[in-house]
Amino acid sequence: MYFTHVSRGYPRALLDDFTAAKAAFPGKPLIKCILEALLLSRKGLQMDPVQFMPQLLGRLEDNEV
Repeated sequence: MYFTHVSRGYPRALLDDFTAAKAAFPGKPLIKCILEALLLSRKGLQMDPVQFMPQLLGRLEDNEV
C-alpha cells in the first residue's frame, strides 16, 4: 500500500491514509499509534503544517511500539 498524500503535506489526506492502513492492517500497533498521534495533532497541523514533525515526534517519543 502506498501513501500517496504523505509527501504533499495534506493533513486530511494523511489521516485518511493512516485510517485506511489501520483498517487494512488491524494487527499493527505502530499504525494505530501513529494514527492516534495524528488525530491528537490535527487541529494544530491544519493551522501550522510546519509543526508536523515536532508534534508527531513529541507524541511518539515515549511509545514502546
